[in-house]
Amino acid sequence: MAPTALEGGIDPGPGSELIHHRTYAGVVVTYQRPEWLLRSIDAALGQTIPPAVLVVVDNDADPDVRSRVERVNAPNTRLHYASTTSNLGPAGGLQRGLEALAQVDPEGRIEHVLFLDDDNPLPAPDTVARLLQLRAEVGKGIRVGAVGIVGARWDDRRACLRRLSDSELSGAVPIDYIGGGSAPLYDRAALDEVGGVDVSLFFGYEELDLGLRLRGAGFALYAHGDMWRQQRARLGRLGRGQSTRTEPELPWRSYYSARNLVLIVRAQRSFRQALQVTVRQILGGLRRDTHFRSRVQGLFDAWLGRRGVGMLPR
Repeated sequence: MAPTALEGGIDPGPGSELIHHRTYAGVVVTYQRPEWLLRSIDAALGQTIPPAVLVVVDNDADPDVRSRVERVNAPNTRLHYASTTSNLGPAGGLQRGLEALAQVDPEGRIEHVLFLDDDNPLPAPDTVARLLQLRAEVGKGIRVGAVGIVGARWDDRRACLRRLSDSELSGAVPIDYIGGGSAPLYDRAALDEVGGVDVSLFFGYEELDLGLRLRGAGFALYAHGDMWRQQRARLGRLGRGQSTRTEPELPWRSYYSARNLVLIVRAQRSFRQALQVTVRQILGGLRRDTHFRSRVQGLFDAWLGRRGVGMLPR
């Protein structure tokens, strides 16, 4: 029976036999979602190949969350709780998780790191097993930075992410980044080589930034085409064309969405593409964005090179 995150358990401690060669660790960042967090932990522990280590980064340093995590029954996984002194956002939280993993496994025996969402549990018990199989199949003779379920390719001509057609979703699908919540399984050495997650982004597009930096460093990224197609079918998205990105419903989301995209494109692609993104953001905001001022402020800060917490989430 798969372990449940609602049962009691203990941390086996440093040097546990659970940390062994050719395994993976999970990192999940949470902020004020204790019930959803337990569901995500439950789904991770219930994998046919469970993580050797699961790092829970609490961006709210909530004693209740810590207590719940410490009560989790994890016979095949070492659970490690790590809190932050302030809300570091998803980007800072993920990097904090990588740092905590380095403390738990200083010898680097764990080869892969799975980024998890606190409110989006893994879709099936064999999700990680299928991703590890894909990683083994594509990793012969090339440097693979990550594999995952869903991703996209960057269109340099139009300066935007391109949605792949349904007919392209089969086998190993080359991509430029893996979307958040799509079970990205990163090569730990690759993360170390490119410097991990950019904490200065705080919120939004940190996965795109990481994917483009990995691609720029010569690493390949792949999505599991069959799982990707299955997800589209489950969500009723088969047969659709290029999707239109929905506008963020909160001002601070509009701010970080605009700011970070321009920062990333300017750093990872080109000045021209950053201008294209800026114009598209402004025109799109004029047509339909109720938080136009926040979006423009994000664009303004991006061109001034301002990073970190530019607008507090509310």
